[in-house]
Amino acid sequence: MKLPDWLVARLARAIPALHRRIWQVTGGRLGWRLGEVEFCLLTTTGRHTAKEHVTPLVLVRVGSRLVLVASNGGSDRHPDWFLNIVKHHRVALETKGERSTKYARVAAEAERMELWSQARRVYSGYDAYQSKTDRIIPIVVLEDGPGLPNGGLAT
Repeated sequence: MKLPDWLVARLARAIPALHRRIWQVTGGRLGWRLGEVEFCLLTTTGRHTAKEHVTPLVLVRVGSRLVLVASNGGSDRHPDWFLNIVKHHRVALETKGERSTKYARVAAEAERMELWSQARRVYSGYDAYQSKTDRIIPIVVLEDGPGLPNGGLAT
């Protein structure tokens, strides 16, 4: 049974909000892991409002790299958090028991291909998301230092 588009859109907004709330209410004791999949809370600065926005996302660890996939459920548009980091590359990251400031950069194509392969191992749903859209789903790498080209955001 296919759900109506309006219901899918509502669920797509409600589920992350519920996830974020559970994480915050339990101090991160719940919400940071679902089976083998690790989650994080990413705080970005709004590109239009300059307000903070908190989004629960799958966190992919590849060696020492922290990786996020801007899949937006296979939508034809980039997720808002991704558009926010394009303008404001400094983000806050909360993982189980740890909060830190990171600098986000978009992986270049060769690195993206490597990281995409790793991300698919963590969450197989990424393949279905990519098949739903014509856009190339970006991969974001979170790093500790501001010493990146282009003021911190490499594209």
